[in-house]
Amino acid sequence: MAIPIKIEKVSLNSNRHHSEQTKYLITVEEKKSKWELTYQCSKEELIRFKKEIEDLITNTSNAETLNVTEEQEKIIEKYYKTDSICSNCKDKLTHQCVTCLFSLQSPLERKMFVALNNTYIRFTPQYPVDVRGELSYTHSDQLPNTPVNKKNILTTVDFFFQKGDRKLCVYTDGETYHKGNPEQAAKDNIINNKLRDFGYTVLRFTGKEINENMDSIIHEIKQWHNNKN
Repeated sequence: MAIPIKIEKVSLNSNRHHSEQTKYLITVEEKKSKWELTYQCSKEELIRFKKEIEDLITNTSNAETLNVTEEQEKIIEKYYKTDSICSNCKDKLTHQCVTCLFSLQSPLERKMFVALNNTYIRFTPQYPVDVRGELSYTHSDQLPNTPVNKKNILTTVDFFFQKGDRKLCVYTDGETYHKGNPEQAAKDNIINNKLRDFGYTVLRFTGKEINENMDSIIHEIKQWHNNKN
């Protein structure tokens, strides 16, 4: 969302010297209330304004920016220095970053999360579906924060998508994870079948697919999203 402040250079006629004088016009607007406030200033005033903004940003900690504890701030800063997923992420110092580092369950989920954020397709991570196949929260692009009765949860979907009446559940585990855990594979197959009975589409991706074929995964999700049937 763009900050509703605009600064433009303007030229004013000076009767005294019959010349033009350069000033800067700062405009603040509020679109909902449809009001606008303007202030005309000199270059020196604009430079002071710039310095005040820079000082404010410099003196605002990451903990304050992200609304996290100081302990969490240290964890985030460590990730920024050492973690390969963070290195090229565009969502640093946003609420998406907090979700990625503290709410997701594995590096595979984090890789998928970063890739999905670049698609601009709306989704919800770590989304619980109850035993009746109903969503436990109102669909949102942010993590839910309303308490839920865990006894009634059928599954927590790694990434949930909804478009109209169509619903998609994406999991980041699949065949590679299940090869050494047939019991878990059987449980997940039961969940898959129940979700499909409730009308959900279910996709599961292996670690190999996520690490080597992320573009194909994103393409498949986009195809689902763009499918009108």
